[in-house]
Amino acid sequence: MPKSVLFNEQVPRLYYSIGEVCQRFAVSPSLLRFYESELGVPLHTKRTRNGKRLFTESNMELIETLVRLTRKEGKRIFSA
Repeated sequence: MPKSVLFNEQVPRLYYSIGEVCQRFAVSPSLLRFYESELGVPLHTKRTRNGKRLFTESNMELIETLVRLTRKEGKRIFSA
């Protein structure tokens, strides 16, 4: 599905799936799960009955910051 259809700015959405979030930031679901486990805080707001993560715009702002710091600016957030 084209990106413009998934993230139509004219139609505000409450929740986005992990696939939509990954596509938006060009990351894998395993990277988001890694961020969650290392930070100790869920990056998602809630889960569906099937256990799938749902993300809000505020969740995505945090994810965008993490991606920018780690991927684009080369910062280390997690110590080995």
